[in-house]
Parts: sequence; C-alpha cells; structure tokens
Amino acid sequence: MEDRNGNVVYEHQDNPTQVVDSDIAEAATDALETVVTSSSGTAHSMLSSITYDQPIAGKTGTSRRFSRFMVLRLYATDSV
Repeated sequence: MEDRNGNVVYEHQDNPTQVVDSDIAEAATDALETVVTSSSGTAHSMLSSITYDQPIAGKTGTSRRFSRFMVLRLYATDSV
C-alpha cells in the first residue's frame, strides 16, 4: 500500500500455517462441491444455470427465517 507520494506504507507479509491436513481439506471441499454440482444439492437449482471458470463449493444455511449461501472459490469466498 502506498501513500499519495508513492511511499510504501504497508507491505503484507505472508506467514501461512497449515492447520488442517490436506487430505481432510480435500474431502471437505469435495463434500461442499456436491452442494452445487449434485442434482440433490441444496444450492444446485440456484446455480445450475450459471457457468463458472473454476470449481465452486458452498454451504447453505436455511435453518433460520432467512437464507444464506457461502461460496468457496479458488481465490475468494463470498456470502449471499
């Protein structure tokens, strides 16, 4: 991040820590992809007509009087 004079005032430093085994993360992602890809998935009807350039996974939340859908993509996570 730079100020208006072009001076760097912040530079993000990555220091990632793996907290979940990669096999478990892959299995969880596969399960969440079926929410969108399986014809019985809770988000399938909402997203089946949309074409994506990358795999997506998601989790619906419909136990309340409102609906929520969390979308997991390769480089972003969204909430609708």
